[in-house]
Amino acid sequence: MCHRAGAQPYHVGRAALTAKSPTMGFVAQHKTRRRLETEDASQSHIGRGCLIWGGVLGIVVGGMFAAYGLKPILKHFYGEQTVAWMATYSGGGKELSVTGVAQSGSGGCAPTGSDPAKVTCVTLRVVSDKEWEGLNAGDFTLQVSNQHDWLDATSIVGHGTSPVRVTANVPMTVVVHFPVLAGGAADDAEYLHLTSPRLRFALHD
Repeated sequence: MCHRAGAQPYHVGRAALTAKSPTMGFVAQHKTRRRLETEDASQSHIGRGCLIWGGVLGIVVGGMFAAYGLKPILKHFYGEQTVAWMATYSGGGKELSVTGVAQSGSGGCAPTGSDPAKVTCVTLRVVSDKEWEGLNAGDFTLQVSNQHDWLDATSIVGHGTSPVRVTANVPMTVVVHFPVLAGGAADDAEYLHLTSPRLRFALHD
């Protein structure tokens, strides 16, 4: 039998002890009581320990979900929009399209500034209905078929790593340079990725 915390414990009487008074002629009964311990104190400590460990595990599981599970879910619902080869993206007052892909030595593609000896050049046509200064080399990555990690852009022709200023309603050509890996070729390039807006341009049919 259990009792609530703070409640008075029950007491149970033992068998009555009797004694006969020689002068009064009556029997006096004396009762003794003993205290029943109905709750193991260790159980309360175990309960608190379980709550603490449960909280710790909840934090750990939540952190792992945020780090590994949430990102694919967000990417599924709010991921990149794919733009087909030679198609044009229109949105947010901007129009962007890839018009060509070439490698060093062809199509006027050549390294500039601090570029490596060989580069892949991706040419875009950009139009904005208002002045736009948020476009720079750090916004672009190149996905190639023979490389697990995407390649970071090294520069934008005429701008290096500085932001490109797009004048309102004036079509502009932007040429982005990427390093060429050993044995790589321009036709290995699969997608050009842009972070803002989040777009993925196909680089072949």
